[in-house]
Parts: sequence; C-alpha cells; structure tokens
Amino acid sequence: LYIVELARAGWVAATGRFSLPTSLQATVRGHFANLPDGARELLEVAATIGREFRLSVLAHASGQEGTTLVRNLDNLWRRRIVRENGTEGYDFCHGRLGEVAYRDLSNAHRALLHGRVAEAYQEIRPSGVGIADIARHFELAGASNKAARFFVEAGNAARDIYANEAAVSYYRRAIELLPVGQGVEIMVQLGETLKLAGEWSEAERMYQEALASALRQDLSLIHI
Repeated sequence: LYIVELARAGWVAATGRFSLPTSLQATVRGHFANLPDGARELLEVAATIGREFRLSVLAHASGQEGTTLVRNLDNLWRRRIVRENGTEGYDFCHGRLGEVAYRDLSNAHRALLHGRVAEAYQEIRPSGVGIADIARHFELAGASNKAARFFVEAGNAARDIYANEAAVSYYRRAIELLPVGQGVEIMVQLGETLKLAGEWSEAERMYQEALASALRQDLSLIHI
C-alpha cells in the first residue's frame, strides 16, 4: 500500500525533494488509531527525539517508567511502529511514521516535548548525542538562553579539537539567540576563533562589535 501511494504521488528523484501524499498520511494516522493514551504519548516523545532514540532518554522525557513504560513501548513495537535497535536502542520502522506523528503536534506541544528531550539529554548525556543536539532541542523549546549556553559549550568543545568552522557556527548561533547587547564575551570568543580559522578581517569586525556592545552596556548603566 505504501509503495502504491508513493508511486501515485510521484518522487522528484533528480532533486531528492519529496512530499508525503495526503492519502499516505491518512494511512499512517490509521496505523496510530486506537493507541492507548500512554502509548500515544510515548510515540509523540519518540517522534520529537528523532528517527533513533534510546530507552533511557525516552523514559526521562516521557516521565514513564517501569511496567508502564515497557507496556506502552511494546504496544508500539507490536504494531510495527518502532523496532529494537541494539540493547537499549530503538528506531521507527519507517522514518515517515515519526514524521507524521511529529507533524500532528501543535507548536506548543512540540516546544514542551523538545524541552523535555533537551533536559533528558542534559541529564543522561547518551553516547552519540552531542552538546549541539542539546542546544538545538532547547532552541526548539523556545529556551533561548539555555540554547545559547549550550551552543557556546559546543563551540568550546569544537575549538578544543581544532574544528574551528564548527566552533564559529556554534558561537554565531549563540549570539543570534541572545538579546541585542548581550553576549560580549561570546563575540570575543568568536573573534579569537575566526583568527584561528584565518579569517582576519571578519575577526576584526567581530572585535569591533564586541567593543561597541560593551560600551553601550556601560552607557546604559550610567544612564540608570
């Protein structure tokens, strides 16, 4: 049935762009029909995590544990929504299943779940999950200050292994997330990293921005 629906919808192979047809979305949603509330909640958390997820992260982010967690996860497994992947790992039997489940969440619900996933990652720090992953989930949760802090941490870690381009990207994102006038120290770190990357003119510009921002803060304090 999936293959027939995909063939009817067509797939732009040259660009790799693909839109899941409405009829197939309805088929997938039917696959989720009559799920118990607990299993549906677990599905939504798993979809927020991504294609692959670990049991410990799922438990922490969902708030489910013990028999309840296993029963609801088994329900998803028996329906071929998720499958086992290693000792504690799971993934969706097809990526489109998670995509549809995530798409059906409201913006507020997505933000809530991204916050829970970020906190689970922060607490557990599972292998294969980087600091930037924590930052991105906090960003999607709308927790800009926390996201910025973890992007800076990711930038520092990248710079420690001489991955300067990645570090520059993370520092820039941290600055973008903070209110205007904040993040002077991050600007300086970014300038130093740009120098290491050989981008001298850009580094000089960033130092100037940091100085201007610091002066604005001082003048604001004097005015107060």
